[in-house]
Amino acid sequence: MNHVSLSVFRFDREALVTPHLARLVGHDSPLLHLRRQGDGGMFGRFAEHAEELWSRAVPVG
Repeated sequence: MNHVSLSVFRFDREALVTPHLARLVGHDSPLLHLRRQGDGGMFGRFAEHAEELWSRAVPVG
């Protein structure tokens, strides 16, 4: 089975995004440095995705 994950480190107008691709080790995955340039761009797409995932989080324990 292949596992794909995503790391998103978001700041005010910047984000570091690493899509961890299947069958690759971490240092072979790309790192994207995104800056908010306006609405509807790549920054917004990743930021909205991360916010949507956080909104479904459930406390453990």
